[in-house]
Amino acid sequence: MVRFFQAFLLLTATIGCNAASAEKDPLEQARNYLRKGESKAAVIELKNALQANPENADARVLLGESYLKLGDGPSAAKELEKARDLGAPKESWIVSLARAYLLQDKPKAVLDQISPDERLNDMLRAQILGIRGLAHILLKQTEQAKESFDAALKFDSKASDALLGLAMLEAQQKRYKQAIEYANQSIAADSKNVNAWIVLGETKRLSGDLQGAADAFTKALDLQPFDIRARLGRATAYLASNKADEAQKDINEVRKSAGEVPLALYLEAVIAFQKGALQEAEDALVKVTGALPDHLPSRLLLGVVAYRQGKYESAENNLAQYVRTFPEQLPAAKLLAATQMKLGRPSEAIRTLKGLEDRASDDSQFFALLGSAYLQAKQYDSATEYLNRASELAPNVASVKAQLALGRIASGQMEQAVDDLKSAVELDQNLLQADVLLVLALIQQKKLDEAVAAAEKMKGKMPGDPMPHNLLGAAYMAKGNTEKAREHWQQALRLKPDYATAALNLAKLDLSGNNPDAAAQRYQQVLKHDPKNLAAHIGLAQIAEMRKDFESVEKHLTEAREKNPKALQPAVTLSRFYLARGKALQALEVARATLSDHPDHLMALQSLGLAQMANGQEASAIATFKKLVSKVPNNPEYRHQLAQMLYKKGEKQAAVAEWEQTLQQTPDYLPALLAQAELKLREKKYDDALKIAERIKTAHPKSAAGFQVEGDIRFAQKQFKEALPAYEKAFQSAPSSILARLLFQTRRALGQDKEAFDGLTQWLESSQEDVDAWTTLAMAYQESGRLREAVEAYEKAQSLAAGSTVIQNNLAWLYQELGSDKALPLAEKLLAASENRPEVMDTVGWIFVQNGKQAEGLNLLRDAAVHAPHIGQIRIHLAEALAQMGRKDEARKELERLLKEKKNFAERDKAEALLKGL
Repeated sequence: MVRFFQAFLLLTATIGCNAASAEKDPLEQARNYLRKGESKAAVIELKNALQANPENADARVLLGESYLKLGDGPSAAKELEKARDLGAPKESWIVSLARAYLLQDKPKAVLDQISPDERLNDMLRAQILGIRGLAHILLKQTEQAKESFDAALKFDSKASDALLGLAMLEAQQKRYKQAIEYANQSIAADSKNVNAWIVLGETKRLSGDLQGAADAFTKALDLQPFDIRARLGRATAYLASNKADEAQKDINEVRKSAGEVPLALYLEAVIAFQKGALQEAEDALVKVTGALPDHLPSRLLLGVVAYRQGKYESAENNLAQYVRTFPEQLPAAKLLAATQMKLGRPSEAIRTLKGLEDRASDDSQFFALLGSAYLQAKQYDSATEYLNRASELAPNVASVKAQLALGRIASGQMEQAVDDLKSAVELDQNLLQADVLLVLALIQQKKLDEAVAAAEKMKGKMPGDPMPHNLLGAAYMAKGNTEKAREHWQQALRLKPDYATAALNLAKLDLSGNNPDAAAQRYQQVLKHDPKNLAAHIGLAQIAEMRKDFESVEKHLTEAREKNPKALQPAVTLSRFYLARGKALQALEVARATLSDHPDHLMALQSLGLAQMANGQEASAIATFKKLVSKVPNNPEYRHQLAQMLYKKGEKQAAVAEWEQTLQQTPDYLPALLAQAELKLREKKYDDALKIAERIKTAHPKSAAGFQVEGDIRFAQKQFKEALPAYEKAFQSAPSSILARLLFQTRRALGQDKEAFDGLTQWLESSQEDVDAWTTLAMAYQESGRLREAVEAYEKAQSLAAGSTVIQNNLAWLYQELGSDKALPLAEKLLAASENRPEVMDTVGWIFVQNGKQAEGLNLLRDAAVHAPHIGQIRIHLAEALAQMGRKDEARKELERLLKEKKNFAERDKAEALLKGL
């Protein structure tokens, strides 16, 4: 209400008129333009005049009044203030400057700077007091406003601003009859008062008298054909009367004389919206909000338009601005909540709607929306409560029944859910959602014959449609009848060859039947019809992973992400894949991009935290996991990952506190229990660690973890006899590579070499691709002097991990020890990996020396000795190489230094013997 009068009433400016002026006087030309309603032309004329004489105060006044006519408050105030500073008479600018301040929504400036000077005549003082009253209205100071209006009327009983201000006060209280009386008083005092007719017209429009409003605005236009306010007021009345064509004519007149006046653009947007021209409406509204950011009707309509266009972020921004000012406007609040649900933020939708229940006591749509928000937020009890209220208010609306059924399904009330779905199906035979949900609910209840019957009934309603066949396939699959399931899914594809759901179901059936080739073919077929299909891309990646074809896994996941750049699943999966393959930087890059596309999404945040962790960005990872914990404080996984990072960064106490908090919330959370046990083990608090191991065994009796922890504790205490049965129990429960190797080490520690080698060999018979086990076996063979067996085991390990420098280094050394011609080629291959790795420099250097590349080998051995002077074997090799090359003095000095520096080391006897031989 206040904004209407600000836009319509406050544009009035008193334009002086001097008929005696010379015809070519630019000021008189400007006045002529203003009389004809050509305000823009007047501005041009006056600017030209001011270029010639910038100190012309009269031109400044007239230019300010021209801007006022155009609704440009800032420009009007600027010119009028210049006129004031140039010494123009107060009576020439004071009223217009006051109106310019009001037009800028600066009521305080009016009250601070504009006052009814006693030297002014009574009429001007009345005008000023009337405008001050309007300023008080804008500041919501009703009593002060009335006082100003009453004071104005004492100076001039017919003061237009005061009478019309009183009309505004009455209209604000929706006392339209009294408001109309004040407007009529102003008209009675001066029937040619355009402002009075405009206020009368707007008041009648607000009271619902649209024809009376149009008549009043027409009267104003009869008096002043170029008045923008009257044109826009009448256009608004016409629009409310569904007379869009007549409204457009008035808008066109405004555009013709004044250009892109914001309110005219707004009304054009309304007309475009009513015609369904959404883009046209949006373009106009963007211009309005650019000029008037706080024009709330435009914000509301822009929100509605954006929602219709699927631009939900824009819709939310605009609707939220409107609802903040008018939180109890039910239609706007409902649309904002619906938008927030579209954006996947049901909690915000709930906050938007909560507190409005009393105002919406008979609004079934409101309760259906609130219930749906709770349903999306997984607060199933509240969802069912509100959806039930919606159903009671609209018992014959099938869609509400279907939503209520969803709530009941989620909260486990399956019997009632099925009843609601049956009702929905009966109420609306075309409500596909209810039919589908009914079949699925019956499958979930294991009422499989009823599910088949419901799907058959659906098939009768939808002849030639593949969906009922897809549901029949699901029902038969639940019954264990894979042949019938396959038959219906194939029939669905015959009816619609590009029906992806059936093809994907058949692919799963192929996979369960151990036929990945057939499944891959189906996924490829799906992608032919739908290149973006996520399930097909992910399915192909899973098949590639089963085949250990990691290059193809990356290819399929990358394609899935490229085809669906904003989708969360492929991005998160790709990031996790890179982490698993040791490609930490690529994982971090993908995770950052994912979070940019899905700000604050839990999965995106977790992926980023894990990637930061893998890249050693400890502080960043901690910040990310803290954010996750703050969002979901009761999620043990997030809190455990935070504790891991805190511990890694050295913040041990903080980590322990997080693990303790995790176990307070989820006492049996295994990763936290294991972390605590490992912590106690590192601190050598073995009794405390054993208590945690017992707690794990009690909480997770089917898990191998408790026994494995017990074995680790016993092994650390060198209690190998006690460790062995614990590891054996763990291995029996869940055989794994780590347990196979722990058993091997424990048996060897007990001197049970035969049992150790037999056990690890037996494990490798069934786990041929366990590179860690092959490496462990190879090292043990090497240590035991069984060099040829060690070579065979290393070669197997190398075939599985071709890039392992450790395996290649040991294998090259063994080749040399056995006199194999494979030693030198492998050493040359290792040369590139030897930099800053003394153990590899030693191997490569020694092989080079033994195979005719003595100078190069010697340099490598010298570098190795510099990098690792504490390793006796490297320095002995250096001495041997020097001796072989005839440089015995240098060899002798190297050995003497070694024996002097290191009193006790494994190769001391060998060093002494070598020195004696020199």
